[in-house]
Amino acid sequence: MASKHLTGEHSPLFLAIDVGSQSMRGAIINTDGDSESYHGIDYSAQLTVNKASKAVMAEWFYEHLQVVIKQLLQQAADNGVNVERITSVSLTTFRNSIVLLDKNKQTITPLSMWSVRDKAKNIPQLSWYWRLCFSLANIAMPIIESLQKMQSDAAINHMMEQDPELFDKTEHLLLISGYLHFRLTGAFIDSQANIVGYVPFNYRLKRWYSSWAWQFQALRVKSKWFCMLKKPGDIIKDTVFLSNNLAMQAGGNALEKPHVMKLIAGAADKTCELLGAGCVNNGQVHLSLGSAITVSVLTDKFIGPKPLFPAYPSFTDDLYICEVLLDKGLILFTEFIHVYGDEISKDLRLNHHTCVLESLIVYMQTHQIDCADLIFDLEKAGQGNDFQQCFNQSISSFSLYELFLAMTDALVLGIDDAIKQLEKRLGKSFSNIHVSGGGSHSDWLLNKVSERSQVNLMVSTDKQPGVLGAAIISAVGMGVYKDYTQATANMVKPGKLITYAQHHSD
Repeated sequence: MASKHLTGEHSPLFLAIDVGSQSMRGAIINTDGDSESYHGIDYSAQLTVNKASKAVMAEWFYEHLQVVIKQLLQQAADNGVNVERITSVSLTTFRNSIVLLDKNKQTITPLSMWSVRDKAKNIPQLSWYWRLCFSLANIAMPIIESLQKMQSDAAINHMMEQDPELFDKTEHLLLISGYLHFRLTGAFIDSQANIVGYVPFNYRLKRWYSSWAWQFQALRVKSKWFCMLKKPGDIIKDTVFLSNNLAMQAGGNALEKPHVMKLIAGAADKTCELLGAGCVNNGQVHLSLGSAITVSVLTDKFIGPKPLFPAYPSFTDDLYICEVLLDKGLILFTEFIHVYGDEISKDLRLNHHTCVLESLIVYMQTHQIDCADLIFDLEKAGQGNDFQQCFNQSISSFSLYELFLAMTDALVLGIDDAIKQLEKRLGKSFSNIHVSGGGSHSDWLLNKVSERSQVNLMVSTDKQPGVLGAAIISAVGMGVYKDYTQATANMVKPGKLITYAQHHSD
């Protein structure tokens, strides 16, 4: 436990918020890692409608952020918590989502969401000398195809292709994390550990590339657009939350005085989730079972999941994150329920208030379902195809339960492939993997992963490890704990263990 001066009613508190692509979760967390107040908003249904029109504005997320912060402060005050103990606020957000601002600091396009991605057809051409360099390098290792794919996948290239006038209108390019920092402080500052996406960022040195680098020709961007970067745990700025407005709205007087908190540079969602699940040491492996699924390894060497792919910054200078991403993770479950939820509810005779997905998984766990030779293609799903088009044959003769099983088996196989890819790349064999995310609440899914990959799973007991990870970064940044090893020892609770031997023996 934390030392005596860190505990009790006078110890510091940390406000941490996880801005996700399906929901937003926030908590006020103490030095033992426990929540003093919690508030969440599930906006997946709203976002599905907005994504369809491709009109999700960054302001929309800031409005929800304001609501979560106000609710957390009010709830804490109602519970008798002295909000002046809250020393800092930190954010963790989804990645690879771009916001463009003009000279008046106003957004000029919808947010480019990672989950809704159109490809650029006319990619920028590099100068002759860079083309020559890549051609020579391509003789030893095929890289031109990877370069062109990166250019096509880059959201900024598609945005500029669709509206060429944006290039002259743009004054600032931010990821959603940097935009929310700007709205909270007025400063254009982000964390090094938030920069994950198709932008000219040097992942090894954790800074923007110089303007002469080939990345500034491969991407339609200007060097002056990019913001200042700070290390995770650094103070971005003192932030004043006008709590008196909240008190007036709530009809109380507990929060009449404005309260000042330091905004701490955090890290991207998967990084904070990894940290909140207890991974702090070189070689530890983490599986995130979220809307996007990732398998990540903390490594003291800068090595990506395959040649030409970078490792990402972690929460500390000493380690990088080598990661394999399945774009279409458990968001497939959400899409499945969106299409077939009513039919499943009727078939299982569920009442109006019952969670369809949870009931479906319970049914799968208690019934013998066989999807025979029905195969779901994750690669097609990742390319933006409707999931109904990703099966290897007509689905008309299969039950909904068989479709769901085939889709689940494809995800489990994808996870196994990712684990094997990282083992080969790093020259290591993994026997223990930390797990968190929405899918970690399903023993049915966990057992499938454990059995397929023949690994032990250490499952996080914290329902919001991303929020906890952001709070841990604040705790270290504010000097409450000397390092991440000490912080996680005090703030992360032991999880449950699912061993391969529990459900399989040779």
